[in-house]
Amino acid sequence: MNHRMDRASVMDALNCAIKQRGATPDILHQDRGSLYAMVDYRALLARYAVRESMNRKADCWDNAPM
Repeated sequence: MNHRMDRASVMDALNCAIKQRGATPDILHQDRGSLYAMVDYRALLARYAVRESMNRKADCWDNAPM
């Protein structure tokens, strides 16, 4: 947890979630925030073999089924 949403916080949150669960998800759905589109964040997803899913632009309902 952090009071700021920055690059390090996003990367740490993903690492922490995977470590605590003891398994990696097959797919991770997220919004179109710039932090989730960073090259190093996508590389981290690739290292864990997690497919990313982003909602379409201006369509918050993409999150509903997830």
